[in-house]
Amino acid sequence: MSTSAADRTPTQACDACRRRKLKCDRTIPKCSKCRAGLIICSYNDSVKRKMRTTPSNVTRRRSHASPAQSPASPRSQRGRTIEQPSIINATGDPRPASAQFGSPFTVTSSSQWQVGTAVPGRDAAIPPVQGHRVPGNLLRVHVHLFLRWMLPIWPVIRPATIWQYCADREKLPPKSYCLLLALCAATNIQLNLAPTDSLFDVDAGDDGVEGVCAPFKKDYLLSAALAVRNEQLNIATAPDLETLLTSCFFFSAYANLDKHDEAWFYLSQTVSFVISLRLNDERTYSFLDAEAAEMRRRIYWFVFILERAYCLHNQRPVMLLAAVAKPALTFHDDPGPIDGFLGIISIFESIPASLYNWLCTPHMDMPQDAVSVPICFWSLSDASLFPVGANETQLVNNSVTQQWLRSYLWHIALKYQLPDTVFMADSLPLEAPLSAAKSVMSTIASVSQRSMEVHGIGMERKLFDLGTYILDYAAARPNVLDRHVAICSSAKEMLWGLLYSLSKLRGAQSFLLPDLLGRAKDFLTLDRPISRALTSSPEGGEGAEGV
Repeated sequence: MSTSAADRTPTQACDACRRRKLKCDRTIPKCSKCRAGLIICSYNDSVKRKMRTTPSNVTRRRSHASPAQSPASPRSQRGRTIEQPSIINATGDPRPASAQFGSPFTVTSSSQWQVGTAVPGRDAAIPPVQGHRVPGNLLRVHVHLFLRWMLPIWPVIRPATIWQYCADREKLPPKSYCLLLALCAATNIQLNLAPTDSLFDVDAGDDGVEGVCAPFKKDYLLSAALAVRNEQLNIATAPDLETLLTSCFFFSAYANLDKHDEAWFYLSQTVSFVISLRLNDERTYSFLDAEAAEMRRRIYWFVFILERAYCLHNQRPVMLLAAVAKPALTFHDDPGPIDGFLGIISIFESIPASLYNWLCTPHMDMPQDAVSVPICFWSLSDASLFPVGANETQLVNNSVTQQWLRSYLWHIALKYQLPDTVFMADSLPLEAPLSAAKSVMSTIASVSQRSMEVHGIGMERKLFDLGTYILDYAAARPNVLDRHVAICSSAKEMLWGLLYSLSKLRGAQSFLLPDLLGRAKDFLTLDRPISRALTSSPEGGEGAEGV
């Protein structure tokens, strides 16, 4: 009587446990270690016991070697292929995407955010070659971080489905796989994860994932995503939401790398896809069910926010207008209510598109609607920008963005020499940059470091701008600083606080810090020298002596 496969106990550890040097319980069809790590469990490798290397043994093996056992034989090649099951062909499944997986924007029955224990793999250092897939443990780590930290401010992906994408990466069609890689690349670069050190702090127990060391290059995931898109996809043909979000994540990655040519290219591409899919037309949503329409509204307003923030930093015109109803639903797998997302929408909605277009157009005369500057300034003080249901990460973003925009409007009025009536008591306060910096420093002192860091280079630029606006105030009002010691001391204190924040944000010294230090040198050295901690290497410690 024959014995079934389920009744046989393997005589050796499974392939994955053997390579990772873990104790395997040899369970059929999947051992406990492979179930926990969400990896393939197989017993295909043939383990040969090593013989003691003696001259007689070496002579005996060489004399009895056959062509079938040579390194170049097909049998040996098959053995090497089976030895790395995590690297598979990218086009192995001929079925279309719709036949295999749901969209990441549809509702699924599972709402749990689970991640297996990520284990470092040797193949993490393999470059992204066409036809090969990124190791699953690396993707799971970044998906977990995205859902934990990025989803509250980027609520445009359904957690259950993106987990399914990650688990089934071997069978994903190129378009879905490219989206998964782009999401992970944007997360990695925005959080400034070190390429050779642990992806988490050892004591980061609140993430629920053990520390992982993955030896990959900084742009590994981004290069892999670009390779898939450039070599396997034609994005000009029938773009969809996956194509749109992939370009959106590419923009975020390049913006955080401070590569503005590439960032502007992918942002323009994203906006073009929004218009091609007619997400800027309210009539588009009338043909969809409530949840499908809700996700598309979120995507539209998410791109709206990105375009407004980036174009304001770089003085570019905007294309998307506030012509679509705002999101209203909260899905069962959302990390929190949608209120926080609505708050940041309201902040950027307060700045009219005409102001963007005026800033990027050569002009000589004062704009006819200069009065709109103080109107926008006071509209940004609305309490509805800070909804009760928002979590800390959302509130930090809303608070800093609000104060940055108020200071920016003050800077515009000063730079373009708007009439003195603009700076009247009921218009723009003269001390607007100081009050804004004071509010921001109060926010920074009351929240966790991670809640600041998850916003990437955008947060660094806002802090940098606030510092330059303080210097603009000092240059424009020298008499006030001379007469009022308290105001001068407050300005220097706020500037030191911003410099200190830039010295340690995202776990390293910001590349913007030397520029701000250079500008502030004369102003700050009136009574004390530049702090050694701020001018040293990025690893220069936690404190600044002069702060």
